[in-house]
Amino acid sequence: MNVTAETKTARIKDSAYGKLLAKSLPQPIQTEAEHKRMTNMLLELDELDQVSPEKAALAEVLTLLIEDYEEKYHPLPQVSPSESLRALMEDRGLKHKDIWPVLGNKGAATEVLSGRRSICLFSRRKWGLRVLSPIGFGNRGAIGAGVGGGVVGAGLGIV
Repeated sequence: MNVTAETKTARIKDSAYGKLLAKSLPQPIQTEAEHKRMTNMLLELDELDQVSPEKAALAEVLTLLIEDYEEKYHPLPQVSPSESLRALMEDRGLKHKDIWPVLGNKGAATEVLSGRRSICLFSRRKWGLRVLSPIGFGNRGAIGAGVGGGVVGAGLGIV
């Protein structure tokens, strides 16, 4: 979905937005079928090259409804950043030797992976989230969706 600065600041036309709402009927999601329907609508909007202010507003409403449902019915597990890193490494087929250059040295990598040393949020923000972005080290510290390329590179800081 290509949301431009103009789309964000453009005034929503009530009649056009009303038609979109009448067609899509967004409401709090209660079932898997409703979740699937609204997710498909959001994906369709996401595939558009140009998005009107009305469609951008609908996409935002759908996103909020989907996130609310997923948080209620499919909560992410509470895991530590080191557990999340190990899961990412396993998923990507990465070994200790692949991540220690990112962490600075072999000892730091060992300590982070064992949980004896934490991954510093400040350093992750400073250097970017290239390594950790696919598993999201947000406030909850859970494995989840993230943004970015997820390639090995700068992205971890240690405390």
